[in-house]
Amino acid sequence: MASSPRGPVDWTGVMEAYATEKGATFHYNAPAVQLLRDDSGRCTGVIAKNESDEYVRYTLQGVLLTTGDMAADREMMAHYNVSLSKIVRYNINTNDTGDGQKMGLWVGAAWQKTYRCRP
Repeated sequence: MASSPRGPVDWTGVMEAYATEKGATFHYNAPAVQLLRDDSGRCTGVIAKNESDEYVRYTLQGVLLTTGDMAADREMMAHYNVSLSKIVRYNINTNDTGDGQKMGLWVGAAWQKTYRCRP
């Protein structure tokens, strides 16, 4: 977490406050399971699973997909990150399943080619 002269900065809270001020809404404890597209192919919503284990549809003007890691999905790691897949075996967050990346790929998103940094 970054810090300022007044202490740590909660950047997530800062971004949430800004987005809320601009009209965004947040639905916590309702992970997305599928992106929705309109006839033109634009992502216009999500299907999420709420705390009652019900599927809920949120339709929107657009979707900003932010996602975590995929280290807990060995098949994805072996395909997309071969060098790390050989060493990432322990101490991984089991929540890092690659679900966000998969949802993006399922609706036609491109996977960005990256290169290892070398000194």
